[in-house]
Amino acid sequence: MKHLLKVLAIVFPFTLFSQVSNIPVHTLDPYNPASVKGEIIIKIKDNITINVDKSKGYFTTGLSSLDNLFHSYNPGEMSKVFKETKEIHEKKPAKNTFDLKGNKISSPALFNIYKLKFNDWVDTKEVLEKLKSDSNIVYAEPNYLVYTVGNDLEINNWPESKTSSLNEKKGPIGTHPNDPYYANGSQEYLNQINAPLAWDLVTGDTNQIIAIIDTGVDWDHPDLNDNIWINKNELPTNGIDDDNNGYIDDYIGWDFVNMDANPGDDNSHGTHVAGIAAAEGNNGTGICGVAWHSKILPLKVLQSTGTGSSSNLAEAIEYAANQGATVINMSLGSYGESLTVRNALENAYAGTGDGLGSMLVAAAGNDHLKVSAFDLCGNYGSYPMPFYPAAYPWVLGVMAGDAGPCNGFSNWDFDGPVAYNGANYELITYGTNILSCKLNGEYWHKSGTSMAAPIVAGAVALMRQYQPEMSGETIFAKLIQGSTNGNLDILNSITKVLSPQLIFVSSTILDNQPGCDNDGIADAGETVHLYLTIMNAGGHADSVWVKLRLGEFEDPSIATINDSTSTIGDISAYSILTGELSPFEALINQNAVNNREIIFEYELGYGSISVGVGEFTVTIQKGVEIGGVITSNMTLTPNNLYLLSSNLRVSEEACLTILPGTTIKFYPGKAMDVRGKIIAIGKPDSLIVFESADENHFGDGIIINNYGASDTSEIQFCEFYQLNYPISLSFLSNGRFAKFYDNKIYGCKIKTPSYNGSTTITANNSVDFKRNLITENFITLNFPNITNLASNTTFRNNVFINNLLEINQSPRSFTYYTYSNEYIDIGNEGNTFTGNFLFNRFTGVISNEENAYVVGQNSVAHIPNYYWGRTDSLEINKTIYDFDNNVGAPSCIFNPVLEKPASESHGMVWKVNINDVPVNKFDFPYNSPDGLGIVGAETLKFDVFFNRAMDISFPPLLTFGVREPYTQHIVADTPAWSEDSTVYTAYFTTNMTTGDGMQRIRVSGAKDNKHFLIPTENKRFEFVIQAASAASVNFYATAGIGKVDLGWPSTASVDILGYNLYRFVAINDSTNGDTLRIHDQLILDTIYTDYNVEPGKTYNYLYSTLGTNMSETDYSKKVTATPFSASPGDANGDQSVNILDITTIVGYILNQNPQPFLLEAADVNDDGSINLLDIIGVVNLVMGGKAPGVKSNPALAYLEPGQILFESDGTLTGFQFQLIGTDVEQLSISPAIAGFEFVKFLEGDTLNCILFSLNNQLIPAGRLKLFNLSSQNQMPDWGILFAGNAQGDYVPVNKSITSLPEDYRYDFKVYPNPGNGLFTIEIESPETAAVQILLFDKLGRQVFNTERQSVLKGLTNIPLDLRNSISSEGLHFLIFQYGKQSESGLKYRKVEKLLIIR
Repeated sequence: MKHLLKVLAIVFPFTLFSQVSNIPVHTLDPYNPASVKGEIIIKIKDNITINVDKSKGYFTTGLSSLDNLFHSYNPGEMSKVFKETKEIHEKKPAKNTFDLKGNKISSPALFNIYKLKFNDWVDTKEVLEKLKSDSNIVYAEPNYLVYTVGNDLEINNWPESKTSSLNEKKGPIGTHPNDPYYANGSQEYLNQINAPLAWDLVTGDTNQIIAIIDTGVDWDHPDLNDNIWINKNELPTNGIDDDNNGYIDDYIGWDFVNMDANPGDDNSHGTHVAGIAAAEGNNGTGICGVAWHSKILPLKVLQSTGTGSSSNLAEAIEYAANQGATVINMSLGSYGESLTVRNALENAYAGTGDGLGSMLVAAAGNDHLKVSAFDLCGNYGSYPMPFYPAAYPWVLGVMAGDAGPCNGFSNWDFDGPVAYNGANYELITYGTNILSCKLNGEYWHKSGTSMAAPIVAGAVALMRQYQPEMSGETIFAKLIQGSTNGNLDILNSITKVLSPQLIFVSSTILDNQPGCDNDGIADAGETVHLYLTIMNAGGHADSVWVKLRLGEFEDPSIATINDSTSTIGDISAYSILTGELSPFEALINQNAVNNREIIFEYELGYGSISVGVGEFTVTIQKGVEIGGVITSNMTLTPNNLYLLSSNLRVSEEACLTILPGTTIKFYPGKAMDVRGKIIAIGKPDSLIVFESADENHFGDGIIINNYGASDTSEIQFCEFYQLNYPISLSFLSNGRFAKFYDNKIYGCKIKTPSYNGSTTITANNSVDFKRNLITENFITLNFPNITNLASNTTFRNNVFINNLLEINQSPRSFTYYTYSNEYIDIGNEGNTFTGNFLFNRFTGVISNEENAYVVGQNSVAHIPNYYWGRTDSLEINKTIYDFDNNVGAPSCIFNPVLEKPASESHGMVWKVNINDVPVNKFDFPYNSPDGLGIVGAETLKFDVFFNRAMDISFPPLLTFGVREPYTQHIVADTPAWSEDSTVYTAYFTTNMTTGDGMQRIRVSGAKDNKHFLIPTENKRFEFVIQAASAASVNFYATAGIGKVDLGWPSTASVDILGYNLYRFVAINDSTNGDTLRIHDQLILDTIYTDYNVEPGKTYNYLYSTLGTNMSETDYSKKVTATPFSASPGDANGDQSVNILDITTIVGYILNQNPQPFLLEAADVNDDGSINLLDIIGVVNLVMGGKAPGVKSNPALAYLEPGQILFESDGTLTGFQFQLIGTDVEQLSISPAIAGFEFVKFLEGDTLNCILFSLNNQLIPAGRLKLFNLSSQNQMPDWGILFAGNAQGDYVPVNKSITSLPEDYRYDFKVYPNPGNGLFTIEIESPETAAVQILLFDKLGRQVFNTERQSVLKGLTNIPLDLRNSISSEGLHFLIFQYGKQSESGLKYRKVEKLLIIR
């Protein structure tokens, strides 16, 4: 099932949507952006000229570093991404663009960017790393995939014509296009964005070219074809590149997927997007685009699957810009930032400051992710995930306001449209259920930010038409300031008079004055300069200034502001400027403690106007900087913070002592090299902390070397956090010894030390490595590394858990090296290795668990008495890299194993029982004989076992859930500790709303009796709940004729509101359609009948329970039913054809929605419509067969004051008609036709009427009075009217115009109807007049029309041959327009339904 559309409903309106099965849906993993396999994009420095050649059998360039790499890896292809050459670039006029901070920069060159394609055997990650290290390469990146970002949704019930509020909001000039789906309100979003009022100013023109970079465009679509851009410098089919742009016959755009000149659409996404932006308006067809006179430039970069590459996207952007696209729309994107695409965008945007260049519009994405750290809703993912290109500040990123925030699919920017953070989405508009064009001249609804983006693209085209010289920054500002309640308002944006909108961006410290350390950090006692960066998101601001003071409640002694005013200068629209040339000056109190945050308040204004105040904080650093070479003993105490700002060496004769509670912060890339001795012994409640000073740029760590005399270093009860290689115990010899006890290493990026490139953490001879916890690190090289341990070395009771290991390195995890003897017994015991997983940092994929890596020259390595997180030998073996994985490696023998971790190790979870049954997924899977089995709605007892005594004042947070972070349910009922404080017990009661499926247990937050926090356990313990499914065991579906009866057991809970029913159908053997709710309001009973079914079609049903807290249970089990068909005439499906079927059909014709109603059975004459003729057909069935054949002549109906007369030949048995006007409901039957049934139904000003006989009694021949008409006002008008004879044949009824007022005395009819395409139009006119005939299909597309022509007074017959003019059959609408010949317009119109049957 591709999508699950699950809606909670009580009494709210509801519209059914269905996934269109032939359009793939892409699930993006934002944390691991995908790329084209084997492809890399590189940019070579601009000042380097290369000559690409392959005469040697591999590519050469004349650049030795690149040629050597190509010789080794032999790419199969090397091609330029862009057509630009160095000569073309140098001839281009200089244009500026903007960097991520809004600063103006020169647009980048594109001529030295190449795409490389390698064979499958080449590790492109390895090639990428080597290319990145080449100083001649500006960048190297994967060729990222880009995707469409629209959900292909189609409304089941097409919108009926209705009065649209659009008519009320048209502008004073009355601009109101005649497109049917615009006129009937199906494009209501155009009203919401104020498009009708904007159209009184501009509607788009041919100077505005909107490039649609997408899946292509159906350029022959009747609502798009006249707006397709034409390359006037190219002949379409001569096979020559007439305009010398590198593309042959690019007459209407280009296909970058198939590299040809036909940018047609094979997905329909691009066609839909194009229609939203610029479908033809006022052409009497389909829909209306936002900029409906603008041109569409189709550029295909996405395949039929909706996927494409960043290289193709970049090339298309360059093409669009070179062809003069004023707007480029990209309803696509990727979470992988492509610098190649960025370069193309920067070039395209260049010049917009002068009204030139291309304005860029992109969809923000549909994955419910945030662009920045701020998340007002708290459910937009753990980390900022910008979606490119929408996230670039020079691209208008568009969110779908009706699909967010908090509950919708749209990605979101919670910082606001102008908040500065380097990535941003600017605009909000409509993006759900948007009607637009579909392939083959059709229309459909789609949802997504893909649909929101072209609305903005159309708006930008209108703005550029209205004021062509308007700068891009002004357009940004007007769109944002012109928004109404946060949503796009085109009229306001076009006409907006901008006012300055000044925004604080950031503050910067300059501590480069005499006596300062120039580290960009305000230190206690320093006099610092401070300046602010200000953005203007509005109109030009003159003489911008900022004043600075301490926060209102800040301690006035913490800082003294010596210079409190900063002059920024003039800032134009949507620009950024700093106060660096006029900074503030502040003296920081020398007694300020480390990490003291000072609140400053700023006042911002321009000229004499103050626009507001705000606050920011500056963090003070107070510490003792250390570094250099220590040649004598030194002691570090907890009274000071120590900042290792440069490398520090403890020389051979010195000892560095660090007391408990001391913290040392390492500057980026700085290390401590111990050649003498280090004594760092903390306490369980007073740890020594070694950590990085900058959480984004790690310091290195501590290296203990072998240069000193006989001496022992000791590190105990220390914490190592966010370091590159926290501790390296390397090659200790000459009697030196190191003790490393009871330490915690976490949050580190453990990699090769910079000092000599050797292995990272080595426990060789002369090391005691005991009771350490190594957890939650990202490790790019083997750690710890155990090599040929000596007899005086111990490696015992350590815990190595929950680390990520770099898969691209070898060796990579806890490593044993073996070099002597055929058999080696390391002999160290009690260590724990579990939950460590391989991680590919290039693709972001976490793969299999790996806890040990055994290499060396020996045949066997013996690692006994370890705890592996499980006891099953097969499962343990899966986590060890040895002979099974590499034929040259030793074979690891790990038995015997420990059942639980050593009690001397750090505290950790080793077992979880539920109801006294272990739930370790490796040793006791739920479906094994000793497993827990499936849990229903019941009370569960959870026992959590720890390997040592715990601090009971810190109980664990015990939770479970079906997906990360596994905290959906908290287990906290009746908590208790065992007497020895090693087992924690709590209870949880499951029910139908708990959630069915595999549940993962998570344990965190507990501390052991040495105050160490346990490593989080969230990988090993699982169980299965099937509460909702088990409760639905008696759910049934019984198929009937045209219906399915459903029933289910009631839910035994007082907290139940009711039930929701869902169904889906199988598209094929492997794919199901969407799961859709089948009712509008919540079901309160436990039975339901589904009448909205097709006989012979198989339906799958599910139900769920809705609680009073609005939580919905999981689905029940599935039940299936296939409703039956019925015999002709059995409209109500009761297996009998009788008068009840007649009343059912009558109710259907009069829109009374009878249930059940079997359409197929009711359509007795099989003409595709239900009307009087089917009633006559049922009467014939009831009476035993059709009446004898008879030929009937057309009848005549007279509409006169007070009466309706009917004239026929005596062969007719029924009459169906409409009256349109006021007081028409007063119509009553005349006594002259006793024995006939008459039913009527008023719908607005239209009275629908049916006269028929239950025994096929004939209407008397001649003229007689059928009805009394008591309308007191204006005479009504005829609508549809026809009759039927006893055989059920259609008989035309002509309308008399004898008594009509002059303006109404015209009529037309068409027959035969239904017909095969050859019709006769009969027109009756009281005078010589002008007429025109138009034909529309059921989707509102005009498929035929006649020229305006004259008709004479009286009766005129016009033959209408449509057999070769239209290809579609089925329901059509014939529109007859009529007016006086002397008038230019045709004032009157009638509509006739026309059924064409081949």
